[in-house]
Amino acid sequence: MAAGGRLAKEGEFLFHAVDQVPFHLQVGPALFGDRIYDRELFIIDRALFLGHPPAVVLHTVLGGGMSSRLFQEVRERRSLAYSVNAFRASYSDAGVFGVHAGCAPEKLDQTREVIEAVLHEVASAGLSADEVQAAKNQVKGQMVLDLEDPGMRLMRLGTRALFGEPIIGLSQGLARVDGVTTDEVCALAEEVLTSPAVEVVVGPSEEDA
Repeated sequence: MAAGGRLAKEGEFLFHAVDQVPFHLQVGPALFGDRIYDRELFIIDRALFLGHPPAVVLHTVLGGGMSSRLFQEVRERRSLAYSVNAFRASYSDAGVFGVHAGCAPEKLDQTREVIEAVLHEVASAGLSADEVQAAKNQVKGQMVLDLEDPGMRLMRLGTRALFGEPIIGLSQGLARVDGVTTDEVCALAEEVLTSPAVEVVVGPSEEDA
């Protein structure tokens, strides 16, 4: 069996193994029956390349923790999702930014609307200097804490070696984050958050509900 066939077979088994309910990956509008659904929004953009500090700061503001915009708006204020966060992946000349949320089926549409409203507000109205500074402090704190984790240290070194990036020390890395300006983060938000996105929803399809 070809590699693609094996992957499809294993994926089919994995999704059917959860309470024997068929799960599907869908792009675009989705109709669902019951249980909990994971919704993800993906944006690919050249401004999210490896070693771009403004992208790290923007990610932190939007969904990098309990004080982030998405967590506060979606979970704390409206109780729409049991989890919500932003994620990113950076490569040599581009990257991926996304939002993940897990919610009950009856809250799917409202969760989508609130997430889109948060992203639109940041893209159009920008961020305050205080909010950006708080995010920068969080990023720097996480950088220091990551040094306590051998796995994170090896991942950082290996990633830079893989992409031919120079290995930098902690002080230089902190200085790069300190050098990020509010204007840079706002300009990146406007570019990335207005780009076309792909939506993926995981859960039982309407015909299997």
